[in-house]
Amino acid sequence: MKRTKVGVIGCGPRSQGSTIKNILNIKGYQLTAICDKYEPLMQKTVERHKDRIGDVKLYRDSGKMLKEADIEAVFVVVEPENNAALVCESLAAGKHTYCDVPLAYTIEDCWRVVLAAEKTGLKFLMGEQVRYSPRIQAWSRMVREGRLGKIVYAQGEYLHGMGPTRFYMDPATGEQIHYAEVLKGRKAVKSRIWKMKHPIYYLPHELSPLLRVIDDRITRVSCVGTRSDRGYVFDFLPMADMEVALMRTEKDAIMRMAAGFTISTMQKGGPSMHWHHVMGTKGVLEQSRDPRTKEDLVYLGDDFISPEAPARIAWEFNPNLISKEIRDSGHGGLDFGPYSHFSKWLLDDKYNLEELLTVYKAAETAAPAVLAGLSAEKNGEWFDVPDFRPNKNRKAGHMPRG
Repeated sequence: MKRTKVGVIGCGPRSQGSTIKNILNIKGYQLTAICDKYEPLMQKTVERHKDRIGDVKLYRDSGKMLKEADIEAVFVVVEPENNAALVCESLAAGKHTYCDVPLAYTIEDCWRVVLAAEKTGLKFLMGEQVRYSPRIQAWSRMVREGRLGKIVYAQGEYLHGMGPTRFYMDPATGEQIHYAEVLKGRKAVKSRIWKMKHPIYYLPHELSPLLRVIDDRITRVSCVGTRSDRGYVFDFLPMADMEVALMRTEKDAIMRMAAGFTISTMQKGGPSMHWHHVMGTKGVLEQSRDPRTKEDLVYLGDDFISPEAPARIAWEFNPNLISKEIRDSGHGGLDFGPYSHFSKWLLDDKYNLEELLTVYKAAETAAPAVLAGLSAEKNGEWFDVPDFRPNKNRKAGHMPRG
């Protein structure tokens, strides 16, 4: 089988625990290069996968890797604020490129990536995995079949409680450090959390699956949040504990989206980290909030009392029907989706892109979140979301006129 030679930029926990593992597990990839500014993190990555990693060249400079390494595609697994620069550098070097979610923290960076992909004609994929869940696939089919009628409302929540080691890193090794040690005087550098001014910036994790379900894009956004000078949960962190955005779509639906990174939802018996709800004129789909329930509520019929209501849809992967590579890929098997699809796309120019978060869709999930953060700073002011696709006001490879 033909394989694509790939390199990875970034050896943090996400890369070590998911990216490298999936690249090694998927037959369409051949890992040939790794890059990270922290030498100990690269060595730890190699050691962690020593039984399978083979002969891989190590680099501390991304430009050097892009110029010298024998690679055709690059995985960028770094801090989101650095995504755009590295993605554009990789595309400019002639490499197909994958990056993790979210795409960017600014509208300018969204445009940089879109224009770079258009000008080079190379393949770009953002690795958001929730859109590949059985639930989202089932919901998408139901909406396409017209079973929900016209979509008028959708909700999404991303509530990701953070552990005590997410805030600081050892400046020599890049390893995570418990915040209590730092408050006592241990030398450390701030982690990427400090660059994320707004929890709503991570909204692409919910917009990606929901926009896939309703086949739409956001056109306007407003947002409010709790106090942002310091949090209530971690009072040393200048970040709102909760932000909630209200959005309007191109097809005239309304969406309410919430995000929080300090509210603990990961404890045993707590609600789901991701939560979705979609309402149409003929039916409603809702994810159960009970983590012990692996089924979704489904209400269908004009009067909502049809024999099908309430029906249920199982959303979890059946472990008896999927391979060990999928089961072990991460996030309950969801991580396999973007890595596997990208591999197939790299090997087949005619691959069906419907499921993939390609460059326009990536920008369409990032930009509303960026503008939601700006809106929160301006007490809920409404902002228009740019249309990143070529149209009468913009040719591919060029910024919009005016």
